[in-house]
Amino acid sequence: ETSSAQRSFTRKYPLGETTSHPIGYSTVLFGEAGVEAAFSARLRSRQDLAISDMLTAMFGGDLRPQSLRLSLDATLQRLAAEGLGDRLGAIVALDPKTGAVLAWVSRPGFDPTRIPDPAYASEVEADPTSPLVDRARSATYPPASTFKLIVAAEAIEVGIAPTAISPD
Repeated sequence: ETSSAQRSFTRKYPLGETTSHPIGYSTVLFGEAGVEAAFSARLRSRQDLAISDMLTAMFGGDLRPQSLRLSLDATLQRLAAEGLGDRLGAIVALDPKTGAVLAWVSRPGFDPTRIPDPAYASEVEADPTSPLVDRARSATYPPASTFKLIVAAEAIEVGIAPTAISPD
């Protein structure tokens, strides 16, 4: 909350560009993306006097914006960002037991605090590397080495590949 008298709110992005794609944005110019889009109804202040909001208030509902807790691990997020560097692509790390997303980095990124600025928005939109595209979610890449694991597993299962490599 920026001012209790005006009841105005602003979003803060403590990890900045490092989490720009999973967190996303909510703007008039670009619409919504990421968590901002998925949980828009919970994250926005519902005090704009819409009929549904007035009914909610009349029945004692809370119109204040809510919070979310994500499973992203700040240390892993930074390490993934450093590992990817300036290369185009994405890194996603999941907890194999729970499926929780521990790291989600897409490059290039953008500065989420500057997205509402029309000058910055124009700059990002004109960038040929498409920083607003979340490569972890929206880009397609050939399977490459990932697919080799599937082929090897099948070869072992049907008996056309050895299950162990001998040191000879």
